[in-house]
Amino acid sequence: MEKIAVVTDTGSNLSFAQAKELGIYLLPLQITIDETTYQDTLEISTQDIYNELANGKMPKTSMAAYQKIYDLFEELKKDYDTIFAVPLTNGLSTNASTMQSIAHVNSK
Repeated sequence: MEKIAVVTDTGSNLSFAQAKELGIYLLPLQITIDETTYQDTLEISTQDIYNELANGKMPKTSMAAYQKIYDLFEELKKDYDTIFAVPLTNGLSTNASTMQSIAHVNSK
């Protein structure tokens, strides 16, 4: 039977604990406030982001770090036949296209 790994990012609103319980691999989006970039839910909480918004700051989000995606896919290749990635929608993030690109490179 084929082994399938499911990957998503923190745009799914899953916590790392919930993802682990469900058997889903979770990649943190990046949140930048002023000049500092944080890994979503690992280094900054949703409440922290709300506090920054209340203080007039405008956080910016970006895809999970390329190297984190690459490293996760490399690890998953060792134990899984297929990686099914369901990132934040392509219209809001480059995560989807980056994951596809890494998957194509890793499949060669």
